[in-house]
Formats: sequence, structure tokens, C-alpha cells
Amino acid sequence: ALDGAREHHAESEFVAQFQGRAALLDRDPEAAREAFARAHEIDQGDSRNLAALAECHYALRELPKALEAAHQSLLRDCALPAANAWMARCCAQFHRRDAGHYARAAVALAPNGWLAHLALGEALIAGREMGEARREIDLAASLSAERPDVVVARAIVQSICGEEASAAEQLEQTLADPGALTPIAHYEAYQALCRILFGGQIFDAAMEQGRRLLEHFPDDAWAMQYAVAAECEHLIQQGSRLEPEALAALGERYERALEANEAQAWIAADYLSYLERLGGTEAAHVAVARLREKFAESGALVFLHGRLLRHADRGEEAAQVMLEALVR
Repeated sequence: ALDGAREHHAESEFVAQFQGRAALLDRDPEAAREAFARAHEIDQGDSRNLAALAECHYALRELPKALEAAHQSLLRDCALPAANAWMARCCAQFHRRDAGHYARAAVALAPNGWLAHLALGEALIAGREMGEARREIDLAASLSAERPDVVVARAIVQSICGEEASAAEQLEQTLADPGALTPIAHYEAYQALCRILFGGQIFDAAMEQGRRLLEHFPDDAWAMQYAVAAECEHLIQQGSRLEPEALAALGERYERALEANEAQAWIAADYLSYLERLGGTEAAHVAVARLREKFAESGALVFLHGRLLRHADRGEEAAQVMLEALVR
């Protein structure tokens, strides 16, 4: 029926909107994105189409595009609840402080809407206001308990509040039906479960979940560093020492993860620590020299190099490198 309507009313905004909503119900955010893009082309002043596009981009983890669509929707109608809610959810993903502003606007405009309360709950999670976050997520659940993103958000709150076992059970049940999940809900469920397992030092299971996460999201920077870190912790827990060939292969993976994460200091520090424990101090020294050459602008790597030298009782060299780090 929808195909026939589209054939006979190709320029109908309503038909494109209806197709988009039908695709979302069918758990096909890509088809929904195409339909709402057509609706937007037909009427570029309709803020609802842009809010719906934000929803589709968000579901597909196209977060910069989701943020821009939500922003454009607000420019056309700042009182649209969905525009405020999707703006809030995007801002929370980027750890922006104004996430709470948009979320509270959404709740004021749609006090009985699950999406508004979920958006506020996520903004509060990002701000680590866990008591209020739990209340808002519970409200969202009371309005739409079966939505996977609500279930995942509730599990995240539980895990932060020390209820790891209950959170892990909910996440495992959610992941058992991947067809019901949008890409972002799928990713966040895996990420939350991975964090619970890693924090609980259940490194064999953490390593397995990290492998699964990478299978689904092979280019994700967080997944890349998590998977190799979980493997290192598992090896250390087993009392392993790696031969040079195995150590080199692990190092290649860790350095790819480091590059994907723009040489963040904490990832580099973890990597060098794991090398010391799995392959010895010399392996870490060789690696940090290579990393300093590769990421020449990183002052953090200079500091980490100095710390390694100090641990090796090479005090004079350590002092020189630390001075170099200070002037960066």
C-alpha cells in the first residue's frame, strides 16, 4: 500500500513521513532515514522531518549528523519536544553540558513522553547525578518498558550504582535478541557489559565480549582499545609471559588502537604497563621510543618515557626527559 501511495503521490510529504515511521516500526533505520530525507526535500521548513532524521542518524550511530539534524530542527521550531529530546541525547553522547537544558525542555513540553524522560536520564548519567538519573529512567520505563534503549539505560544506571549482577543480566537478555536493537543500542549494551566484566576482573568473559564487540563494530576506537586491554589483563591473570613474536603482534594491535584514539595518554600508559608486565622493561622502552617518533606532538608520551626510565633506575636520563616534558 505504501509503495502504491508513493507511486501515485511521489511528491507527498505525508507519504514519505508515513514510510519513515513504518520503517522505524520494522526496525529498519536506514530505510527510515531515506524516507525522512525525501520528506525533508519536499518540505525543508518542516521541523518534524529533521527531528525524525536526527532519530534515524542517532539509531545508526551517525552522531554528528544526528546532532546537526536536531539543531536544524530546533532552529525551525524550538518548542518541538522531539527536537529537544534528540538534541539532548546527542549532546549527552558528546559530553556537552547543555544536554540537561534540552532534556528539561523536552520534559516540560512532553511530560508524558518516554523519550523526554530517557533524554533527561541520559543527560543526568553523563553528569553523574545518579539518583535523579535513576528516577528519570524509571519514568521512561514506566511509559515504554520494552524499548531496548530504555532497558540499556536502566542497566547502565544499575552498574554505576553497584548493582552489577542485575545490570549484567539485563544486558545479556537484551543482547540475546540483536534483531530488536538499533546499532546504537546494540553498541551501548555491549559496551556496558564489557565495562562490568572488566571492572569485576572477569577477564576471560571480558575478552570474549570484547571480541564480539569488535566483530560488530570493527572500526570503533573504544572497542579496539578495550579488546586488546582485556586480552592483556587475561594474560596477566593467567601468569603469562609472551615470546617476542606474540608480543609484537599484540603491540601492533595496541598501537592501532592507540592511533584510532588519537594517542590518548591513559591508553598509552596502559599499553606500556602491559608491555612491561608481559614482555619486560626493554620491550616497553623500545615501544615508547617508537611511539614518541610516531606521535611527535604528544607531551604525555615524553612524560611516560621519563617514568619508564625512572623505574629502570636510569635517573639522569629520566630527569632529562622529564625536563623535556615540562617545556612541551
